[in-house]
Amino acid sequence: MESFTTEYGILSNLTNYTLYENGTLKDCTTNRPNIIKTKYGDLIPQYDYIDVRRKYIKSISFFPNGKLSRISLNEQTPIETSIGIIKVELITFYPNGNIDRIFPLNGQLSGYWDEEQEYALTKDIEFSFSFGNFISKATGIYFYENGNVKGISLWTNERIEINTPIGKQSVRLGISLYENGSIKAFEPSSPLSISTPIGNISAFDANDYLFFKECKSVNFYESSTLESVMTSKSKITVVDSDKNVHVYEPRCYDDFDNEDFYIYPLKVSFLSNKVFFNDLDNFIIDECTFTIDELTLHSTPSCTHDCLTCGSSCSHGSISII
Repeated sequence: MESFTTEYGILSNLTNYTLYENGTLKDCTTNRPNIIKTKYGDLIPQYDYIDVRRKYIKSISFFPNGKLSRISLNEQTPIETSIGIIKVELITFYPNGNIDRIFPLNGQLSGYWDEEQEYALTKDIEFSFSFGNFISKATGIYFYENGNVKGISLWTNERIEINTPIGKQSVRLGISLYENGSIKAFEPSSPLSISTPIGNISAFDANDYLFFKECKSVNFYESSTLESVMTSKSKITVVDSDKNVHVYEPRCYDDFDNEDFYIYPLKVSFLSNKVFFNDLDNFIIDECTFTIDELTLHSTPSCTHDCLTCGSSCSHGSISII
């Protein structure tokens, strides 16, 4: 078994490892307890892979300069953050040694361990921000280099209420923040009619996701004015100054031909007196007319029977989407 000396202590009983070209340790897996001494306390990298839910991943990784990059912890460990002590299983770091991301759990979803089982292990976390206090179960918390929160990802069935630049809103999936702590983006719990410079658009992403997306269905500039919306249900027709007609709408595809449909929302952005569609085509707002209609997708995702969050039209139930 190999051993390496790092600035965090000696790593021994390595079952496999890789090196950078300069000979420093890049990452490794260990099958015995090791103690890593960090400014966040003594951490024990993962060495036990017997549990069916634990991912078989590298125990620890380093940047080329020898600084800690990522550590998978053998047990949920309390870590001091800018928003309090949080128990986590996985941490990634910035090159300056500050925390980049923390994950309360890091289980491997498979035929032997599903999302419901992983969710059942998740503990509530108390959050306190200038825009509201709430208790929720998070899949991950993301930080800026100075320690301020960059974003929070929530489990798909979690809901929180926060104060946003457009009033108090119910939120699912997560939020993004600016470094000063103001709301950068959020995902509404159900389709939300947003007043925009071209008319009301139904802001909503019909897809579920557990990972962090900095751009969500409702996005603001740091000044708190509307930057963009993502819509799964609005079709926008533009008639430009030359009377040319342009139509923009979300798309729905069965990418792998397995009846598992994915909706690609339409992104509509605003800057000065211009509107942008999917960050490509743009028009001067004052020179065009805009018509916004509800879109009925011909191919729709499988029904989840959750009519409050489903962005599709189906026979299970009716949902009024503006």
